[in-house]
Amino acid sequence: PAPARRTALLDAKQRVDAAMTQYTRDATGAISALQSLDREFTPHPLVRHALAICLHRSGDATRALETARSAVPFCMERGHTLLAIQLLKELKLKVDQLELEREQLLTIGGALEQTEDWAAAAKAYSAVLRVDANETRAVKGMLQVAEGILAHKNNAEAAARIYRFLVKNSPQSPLMDCIRQGLAETERRLGEVTEPVAAR
Repeated sequence: PAPARRTALLDAKQRVDAAMTQYTRDATGAISALQSLDREFTPHPLVRHALAICLHRSGDATRALETARSAVPFCMERGHTLLAIQLLKELKLKVDQLELEREQLLTIGGALEQTEDWAAAAKAYSAVLRVDANETRAVKGMLQVAEGILAHKNNAEAAARIYRFLVKNSPQSPLMDCIRQGLAETERRLGEVTEPVAAR
């Protein structure tokens, strides 16, 4: 017989909020409640997100990672990229642990840029470039990360590493002129910093 259709969880936020409140006094019970919601109702991003976080906070790293691997792409498919980002940060996950597809990596990279998490954004884009060294959207993303690091962190050395990575790994990119221009600018800045030190 065909499996019974599960009903939609219409009060997901209230149920998840209740479980997260319960977690502070009864972690096992809260995890059990979330697992029941995930099993008995149509899968919901808020439930998967909360379940992964509770498993992580309770010290069950293996099940937390397993849940996050399904939760992150699922949240993104349902338009909840912010929940996916929160999971990455909460569990301190690296994007290569999640086996995401190209479009998902690009979306994650863009969302991480918006939160000014430059290092994590660069990892997402570089994961794409390991598969396709000249993927224009990933190269553009890396350029934006380098510009963000310069503008907000004033870290020319970190920006230069990104430009050098692109020169080495994406030599056929149509954006190579921009890459070389950015590298020249960061190296000029680095020179201005090191010259006075060398003169002492």
